[in-house]
Amino acid sequence: MGDYEHKTNRGSMFRNEKKEKESQPDERGTINIEGRLFWISSWWEKTRDGREYQSISVAPIEEGKRRERPRSGPESRGNQSRARSQHREERRRERPPRNDYNPPPADGDDIPF
Repeated sequence: MGDYEHKTNRGSMFRNEKKEKESQPDERGTINIEGRLFWISSWWEKTRDGREYQSISVAPIEEGKRRERPRSGPESRGNQSRARSQHREERRRERPPRNDYNPPPADGDDIPF
């Protein structure tokens, strides 16, 4: 990644050639958002039905510490798994409940009042 400076709202990611553990990102790089620099890391994941997607983590680069990288993003991998589980639970709560029961249409005669 060298000393290259990105234009505003631009960034780049590179394959993590030093990946040794599953918790380490598959790709990493830097991004400039509104003039502020961030580390960006991504992991390739699969959905339940087998589709691939990228899970992304972003952490601010502190002034004077550009060379130091977070070990595996701003959160530990365990915290990311916990955050992902919480996100799934929130999505589940947002969905309307599944109603498999389809009552017969009311014709008015079956109503007891």
